[in-house]
Amino acid sequence: MKKPELNFKHLKEANEGYFEHLGVAMWYSIRLSCLALRVAVHALFPFIWYNEVDPTIRKLNQDRHDRACLRSRYLN
Repeated sequence: MKKPELNFKHLKEANEGYFEHLGVAMWYSIRLSCLALRVAVHALFPFIWYNEVDPTIRKLNQDRHDRACLRSRYLN
């Protein structure tokens, strides 16, 4: 396993406070966990959620590049 990188300036670089960053990171964690569950169900039953994974990943990636949009849409 790769050793984690430490960046004590990350919050400043992300222009977020601790709790704001916590909210965004937890939002991603929950979304990705739900997506992983859907993929596992889809693996067993290919006719379920057959066209949902790729658009969800694209949307998450788009939101990652626009954190202000993400914060206003999901965390307010």
